[in-house]
Amino acid sequence: IAAKLFDMSVNMGHGQANKILQRALDIPADGKFGPQTLKTVNSKNPDDVLKNIITEQLGFYDNLIDRKPDMITFLKGWSRRAEWVPKVA
Repeated sequence: IAAKLFDMSVNMGHGQANKILQRALDIPADGKFGPQTLKTVNSKNPDDVLKNIITEQLGFYDNLIDRKPDMITFLKGWSRRAEWVPKVA
């Protein structure tokens, strides 16, 4: 989850990445990674959290394209990035 959050932070900034994580956890999305976010993410099944993050990230890109249709050219790459899941060593 940390690697996925880092990747999203590089792509869209840490505030938006944190909001996506928080929405995936179904907690208030303020964009700040604080004690509530940490406690909640640590209490959940990581596979479920990653699936929810991917859903939220894809939704973010869809909403972005709705607002800025000319960005549709980036959708394929964004979708691949959203569906990327870090390998656990």
